Amino acid sequence: MATDRDQDGLYRHFDVLRGLSAGAVFAVHIDHVLFVRLLGEASPVVTVCGLVGRLAVLIFFLLSGYLITQSIRLNIGRNGWFAVADYMIARIARIYPPFIGAIVVCVAVWGLIIGFDLPGHVSYGLPTDLYRARDAYGFPWWEVPLSLAMVQGMLNANGPLWTLYIEFNLYIVAAGVAVWFGAGRSRPGWMILAWTILALLELLLALRCPVFVATWLMGAAANLFPLGRRAAHRLAAVLAGLVVVLVVLRPGWFAGVTTAEGQVAQLLLSGLFCCILIQAPPRWRYPGWLVASGGISYSLYVVHWPLLMLALSLTQNWMGPSYARTAVVAAGAAGLVILFTIGFARVFECQTVYRRLLRGCLQGWSTGRTRRASAGTRSPKAEQPGNMIRVPQ
Repeated sequence: MATDRDQDGLYRHFDVLRGLSAGAVFAVHIDHVLFVRLLGEASPVVTVCGLVGRLAVLIFFLLSGYLITQSIRLNIGRNGWFAVADYMIARIARIYPPFIGAIVVCVAVWGLIIGFDLPGHVSYGLPTDLYRARDAYGFPWWEVPLSLAMVQGMLNANGPLWTLYIEFNLYIVAAGVAVWFGAGRSRPGWMILAWTILALLELLLALRCPVFVATWLMGAAANLFPLGRRAAHRLAAVLAGLVVVLVVLRPGWFAGVTTAEGQVAQLLLSGLFCCILIQAPPRWRYPGWLVASGGISYSLYVVHWPLLMLALSLTQNWMGPSYARTAVVAAGAAGLVILFTIGFARVFECQTVYRRLLRGCLQGWSTGRTRRASAGTRSPKAEQPGNMIRVPQ
């Protein structure tokens, strides 16, 4: 059995993985927004960056599957059954504050671009550009409530959100499964039926990207059925051998994203990562700043795209076709976005505060509902004016 010290070391390792993965996605999008317009989509640099970004997202989904499964197990162990309210409060407090903050950032960026008539208001791109990350910056207002429902939306204004929607779909699927199998307490039939229908609908939405679903399930399986280090290393060696064979014989598989061959290659990589990063994580001592990067990883993930598009709007004409000027803008934008993200995370990633607020709202609603129900069943004697209880004003 893992000790508390082992668990603490594992979570520090996961924080590092989250921070590095978010940083990799950020770097790939810097290339996508600023450099691909000069390189063109056919550049090998673009292919490599695309693969790096996809691998980083796969690590996100592996970690999510492991940690959500762990959260459900702790929930059941703490309560004796699966407490749906506790689970949903934790997920909402984690996901929604930074997500809503990111929507505010998108609106602010859109307002600046429109208000100052910057490039991106009508269109992006110079005559010398070979590629445009977006034709223009904007979003229909009806996409805001759609995105808040975690269905889809605002992908032009904040493209990385599409993977967040899939991850949230899987949170609901996991809750539906836990409602069925969470031990120790019977549930009303209507609740089981409602969660079953909701979980099935969310699973259908998540299956838009089956590779991410399968990767998330690998992470969940790693939590439920942990392998020993020796077994994990042996399985990793087999998977690494298969990856090497594919790299030699079918390198194009790793460049594909939506093809069947590309999905097979991604699943092999997911399995390899699961073995070496989760089932048998390295026992290294990480510097504190690298561990701390996990604390801002989600905020960086949801705010960097609109800020990069604003940087493009402000500097597009100055950069022109110059690689040197583009590199200066990339370095400046990277530093400013990270500084902004640190401040953003201090406000929007205070999960303890948001959980407390949500619990207070839920308890207030529950208390009010109980009072209304008891008022409706009061005896006639209690309704007489002389028997009314005065509440101090």
